[in-house]
Amino acid sequence: MHDYTVLKYLAGPVIGMVIGYFTNYLAVKMLFRPRTPKYLFGRQLPLTPGAIPKGKDRLARSAGQIVANNLVTESDLADRLLSEELENTVADKIMDIMDRDVQSSLTALLHSEDRYERMKGKIAEGLTVQIISSVKEMDLGDILTEKVGDAVRHWAMGSFFGMFVNDRLIEQVTAPLEEKVLQFLDEEGQALIQPAVEKKLDELEIASPTELLERNEVNREMLRNTVVDLYRRVVTSGISSMTGKIDIAGMIEDKINGMNVAELESMVLQVMKKELDTIVNLGALIGLILGLVNLLINML
Repeated sequence: MHDYTVLKYLAGPVIGMVIGYFTNYLAVKMLFRPRTPKYLFGRQLPLTPGAIPKGKDRLARSAGQIVANNLVTESDLADRLLSEELENTVADKIMDIMDRDVQSSLTALLHSEDRYERMKGKIAEGLTVQIISSVKEMDLGDILTEKVGDAVRHWAMGSFFGMFVNDRLIEQVTAPLEEKVLQFLDEEGQALIQPAVEKKLDELEIASPTELLERNEVNREMLRNTVVDLYRRVVTSGISSMTGKIDIAGMIEDKINGMNVAELESMVLQVMKKELDTIVNLGALIGLILGLVNLLINML
């Protein structure tokens, strides 16, 4: 009889604890289960699918907006991009590239040796065209008249031919010479000058950009400070346009919508398993407490 009485008193709290535990356990499971709608006699059963599968689109949209508007803002990105650690990382990487020879540096930046060779060929061709254009834009008539005249006068000075040399004669000699030089540049200039330009580029590419700059009195510290300053200006001026073009909310929404329910459940449980287990155990505790309170009420 005594055992029966003890069992009678314990039954209420124990049953309350079991009910609380399984109620919360079922509620947690029903967040994800069932994963698809269930039908009976052609009608969809209530509470199917589970709360999260049913509201997956809304959850994805809300999560994207929360992250974009509150967790990853423009100022947050700017602060992170302009942190001393990231600035040093970027500067170290760029300085490492610039310490290599020109060919290796540009090949690393272009991610292709073929692209580098094509670029070098275009540079040589472009420089050759500029050289020819610059020469043709000079006043060759006056230059030839002056230089050739000086040479002829010097040659003829004190000789029998000196009496025949005058400005008119020199101009008559140099006028067709100017035309011939311009014609030669048009017809043969590219073939003559470009190999020389390519040879000079070949000589330069065995040095590193850092060495080339140091030859012009730009030391490593100045170069590194310039790299950091340029990086800061790019980030400061471009952060708004970057964040405007990167739709963070849309990316997160698409990512969540692209997951199947099983993947979404696994992701949530990885983050909140301990909290969800606490909720289940809390249900058991509340059920036990309510059972004990009910028992005390009945005893009074």
